[in-house]
Amino acid sequence: MYGRGLTEIPANSFLIFSDIRKLNLASNRISYVKDGAFYGLSSLEELDIHFNRLLKIDRNISANSIIDLNLSNNRIEIIGYETFVELHNLKTLDISGNVLSTLTNKTLTGLIKLRSLDLRYNRLKSLESDVFQNTPNLKQLLLSFNKISTTHQGAFNGLLAIDHISLEYNVFEVLLPGTCNNLTRLQILNMANTHLMEIPGDLFGDLVNLKRLILYSNKLTRQEHNTFYGLEKLEFLN
Repeated sequence: MYGRGLTEIPANSFLIFSDIRKLNLASNRISYVKDGAFYGLSSLEELDIHFNRLLKIDRNISANSIIDLNLSNNRIEIIGYETFVELHNLKTLDISGNVLSTLTNKTLTGLIKLRSLDLRYNRLKSLESDVFQNTPNLKQLLLSFNKISTTHQGAFNGLLAIDHISLEYNVFEVLLPGTCNNLTRLQILNMANTHLMEIPGDLFGDLVNLKRLILYSNKLTRQEHNTFYGLEKLEFLN
């Protein structure tokens, strides 16, 4: 159903297609998904709705068998509380290329198996405390090309399995102490082109498995004597 000019997805649209595993609704003009639109798709694993006109996502995507969900390049401004609460099996979520400005600590509730989250090219301005606390198995977090100026202490709490965080092309000048606390499995941290002017001492102290630290094209004018303390496994610094 790719590129068919669809404008909405009515309730019970796919009721007789219980064996469908992949549904491609990309490149349409869908602005609204009604409650129960995907009811009956008990075998659905991949749902692609990118390049549409969605403005908001609520709990209307409720096929709990979905593993891969692509919502990129829409016009999504708001993700309702507990929108994804029934998507217990979701492993990959792409929301890049939208206009999100805020995430809360309830936005990602239910995504206990999520491994990759793509939030690039949105309008996020800050990362609140505990915003990722409901994604304990997340391994890749892509936040590049936003407008993030503040990461509150505890923003990355709960990321017990994370090994790749990408923050390049944001606008924070200073990182708060404690930003990277408990990210003991992180291997790649990209903070290039972020206007960064100062790195607090011991910021990277918990990053005992970090292998790649990317800091190029910043405005660093000051660093503490213990800035890189703890980075014993670092292989690449740029």
